[in-house]
Amino acid sequence: NIPGSELLNDDNPVVRVTGDGAVTVYGSPWSGKTPCYKNVSAPVGAFVQIKQAPENSICRMGVLDGYASILSSVSGLKNGRWKMADDINDSISGLLESIPCWALSCLPDLEAAELCYRTITK
Repeated sequence: NIPGSELLNDDNPVVRVTGDGAVTVYGSPWSGKTPCYKNVSAPVGAFVQIKQAPENSICRMGVLDGYASILSSVSGLKNGRWKMADDINDSISGLLESIPCWALSCLPDLEAAELCYRTITK
């Protein structure tokens, strides 16, 4: 619905934070219900948690809500692997230092996509 945008991955993209703080998203071969997984990358401008609602609204998340939203989407956290958990926490902290998190409550319509785009690109 937004010119110049495309679906990179469905449920499980790969996000990387580099040493200089740059955040990049990559398509992965793990997709959800939609068979969309492209072998491409793009810089990340924002993370948006989407929730179905009877009307469209968007608000910026605070640090704790942003952390909880990102953590709930992380794959690979296994019981007893404390080094991995520390690394995941460090990565999420790095993300939150430079990337805003938003909560979009919406209907599945064009207006919701346009609201999200207008808000996060201000």
